[in-house]
Amino acid sequence: MGIVHEPVRAAHTGFSFASGGAGLTMPPLTEAQRAIAAAMSEESLQAKVIELAEWLGLDVFHIRDSRGQRVTGLPDLTIVGDRRLWMPELKRQDGYPTREQRRILGRLVERGEYRAGLWKPSSWLDGTIERVLRGD
Repeated sequence: MGIVHEPVRAAHTGFSFASGGAGLTMPPLTEAQRAIAAAMSEESLQAKVIELAEWLGLDVFHIRDSRGQRVTGLPDLTIVGDRRLWMPELKRQDGYPTREQRRILGRLVERGEYRAGLWKPSSWLDGTIERVLRGD
């Protein structure tokens, strides 16, 4: 049940949700979309994801910074729907999760009860985030 955009790899930090999990194949980004993705900040991506989730009637909880908490590395957002719970970590297109973030995301994905992983601007631009939140 854990949906990841980039596969979890021990040496690589990416959870790429590429293909949106469930066997979906996303078309490659155009050159213009790649430029937009490269320029999009994590804050801008987060605002877009929160706006979409709320528009879809989902509840969103944002952890500003888990440093200093008992558990570090928690994903940026927790999004709650009627039958689903998503816990995405958001990063710039060239960003990667920290070691602790990878550890927590891996544990969440292994449990299979949560849809957890890394969302990047390309995940927004290719429609993956919307498809995931809509349950497609």
